Amino acid sequence: MITTLKNPKSKRYLDFKQLITGPNFPWYFIGDSTPNMELPKGHENLQTFIHPFLTRPDGVCLYPKPCSSLIDNCNDVLKEIFLENGIGVKNIFRMAANLVPPTKTNKPSIPHVDHEFDHVNCLIYLNDAGGDTVVEGESYSPKEDEAILFKGEHYMYPGKEKNRIVLICTLI
Repeated sequence: MITTLKNPKSKRYLDFKQLITGPNFPWYFIGDSTPNMELPKGHENLQTFIHPFLTRPDGVCLYPKPCSSLIDNCNDVLKEIFLENGIGVKNIFRMAANLVPPTKTNKPSIPHVDHEFDHVNCLIYLNDAGGDTVVEGESYSPKEDEAILFKGEHYMYPGKEKNRIVLICTLI
């Protein structure tokens, strides 16, 4: 089930969004968005750029690690949204900005879950590129500045004409 969250769009959020969507934000090319996964028919392993703020536990390291000087900015923005929606957060496992360019095929990404343990995903759409998010068969058509919360297997479509830029957070 996808839950839409209220985004208070504070000055802090708008400044952070402007930084991420601006021309001087550092992006890191990671190639395949879901490496080492079987490619189901009708899907594509989308090329992705990422800016991690907090890296996910990966089996080698059992805890997330801060990896960006902007982690406090990201934390503050997420905290505002969670407080606005009455969401109590025990732990955050990953925080990152993702940029997925449009593709010629417009096929969706590989269905996946972000961690092998129980968690919830929060997505904040930082631009108006479109690119539906599909969770357990339920499709969500995003608008700029919208935030959603969901759990379970999911995939996404790239924007048709623009880079799809989102802020992602996984939590319990």
